[in-house]
Amino acid sequence: QCLFLALSLMNPDGAKAVFSNAIETDLRLAVNAVRYAEEDKSVVVTRLLEVLVARTKGGDQNHFFDLSLRHLPVGPEHIELLRKLLVLGNSIAGEAVRLMMQVLGGSFKSELFNLLEAQANDHNFAANGIAPALCTLIEESDLPRVIAIAEVWLAKEDDENLSAISEVMACFEPELLMQSVKRVDGKTPLHMVSTLGAALCKREDDKSLALLAELLLAHPKKI
Repeated sequence: QCLFLALSLMNPDGAKAVFSNAIETDLRLAVNAVRYAEEDKSVVVTRLLEVLVARTKGGDQNHFFDLSLRHLPVGPEHIELLRKLLVLGNSIAGEAVRLMMQVLGGSFKSELFNLLEAQANDHNFAANGIAPALCTLIEESDLPRVIAIAEVWLAKEDDENLSAISEVMACFEPELLMQSVKRVDGKTPLHMVSTLGAALCKREDDKSLALLAELLLAHPKKI
């Protein structure tokens, strides 16, 4: 805390020297400290991301498992470096995708859907990064795409990796969600029951819990 306060009081050259040293010796400290820089924040963030990309590509990603990038002051100039972190997957990609959403906003939604479809089985990336980013942009008209992505993974008999998809499903009103998957005979397809149940459970409102109870009574062995 004292270091962060000192950084805000340093002249630009002194602060830059401290950041350069922190980036080389303690990346976590550098990530936390960059918010306190008074000048050249963008340049420092660029250097920090460059070092992070190099180290994660050439080393053990688990070393950066709990590294939070959430408060980095990123801008459009950092998008390509953040894309390089997406390729790595795991929690570091989850951090990067949320930063990209902050910068790109609604223009990033189509790409987020593509990422969800491709990476739903990477829990740290999809459930902790892609899903929260997508939920800030979701609209009612997006529900058919979400259902289609769920169908892709269910067709692989991979319902254990649908946590991120159920997170996104939980962004929709429960009645709309249930109606969207029903067959013409009014019944819920058996292969969708578990994922729907997980989505309703995440919402924690009275209507969702009531629908969840109905689903449990109708399909006690599927949830």
